[in-house]
Formats: sequence, structure tokens, C-alpha cells
Amino acid sequence: PQPAPGISGIVLNGAGTDGQAGEIADGLDRLGFDTSPGTGDAENSDVGHSVVRYTSGNEAQARFVAAQIEGGADVEE
Repeated sequence: PQPAPGISGIVLNGAGTDGQAGEIADGLDRLGFDTSPGTGDAENSDVGHSVVRYTSGNEAQARFVAAQIEGGADVEE
């Protein structure tokens, strides 16, 4: 895996599976991402595909994160 260039983020579980956000955060942490902002549940629990959301000016970093997720992820501002 490529080292993560100082990227941090919150991992939210939108699948409704208990503990999934923590498992994903652990995996991202092992890849060098900063997941210290935390984990939690998304507003919806019926999300069928991973989504990486980013703030203005951070699209490249979001696409980098999405590329590290098995099965890929959609990228949204």
C-alpha cells in the first residue's frame, strides 16, 4: 500500500453492520491515515457502496482515499 500523505477523516458506518466503522478505521489507520477524528454511524443505514466525502479543495486527497478502499468508493464534495 502507498503511504497516506497526512490525510485525516471521520469514518461513518452507513451499512448498519455493528462495528464496521471501527474495522474500516483500523484498516485505514494501518495504511497510515489519521482516523483519530473518530468513528460513528451515518444518518442512513442503507448505504450500499462506500462514499468518501471531502471539503472544498481536498478532492485529490479524497480520490486517493477512495483508491485505497477495496471495491472502490464514490467521491462527493
